Amino acid sequence: MFSRPTLALALAACSAPARPARPIDNQRSAGPALEPFEISIKRTICFGRCPAYSVAVRSDGTVRWHGDSDVAALGDRHGRVTRAQLDQIAAAIDRAQFFTLQEDGTPPCTAPHGLCSVTICSDTSRSIIQVTRQGRSHQIDNAHCVDSPADALEDLVERLANTDPWVGH
Repeated sequence: MFSRPTLALALAACSAPARPARPIDNQRSAGPALEPFEISIKRTICFGRCPAYSVAVRSDGTVRWHGDSDVAALGDRHGRVTRAQLDQIAAAIDRAQFFTLQEDGTPPCTAPHGLCSVTICSDTSRSIIQVTRQGRSHQIDNAHCVDSPADALEDLVERLANTDPWVGH
């Protein structure tokens, strides 16, 4: 026969609900937390068959896609990027000096008396890029008529967000 303490322990073990095992966190982020940001790119239609869609990447790793026309994936899709990829995007925003770019995606005019050249082009698929970070939001409308520091940022975001299958490349 059991002694009272042993019996109480045996009864407690039988009546206690099983606790789920604590999950192991194998995806801990390296380094300090990334400040919240969002970058979105909206590609517009053109007179031809240009893919029209929008994609947004948030600092929590979520990717949101919406295909409008001339793409393989119409409507909404979702994806994820890794912390390392988010770090690449944040660094690319800094390299492009995105918050200093003019409305057309070009660097500020530094010519004497503000006499900078203006390039006008038509029938291009434009990219409207918006970045929200550190309480600021800035948007440019890149017509891809001239080189812009935002071009590399745009290419990186689309590559890391893996938009090619949705676009249909």
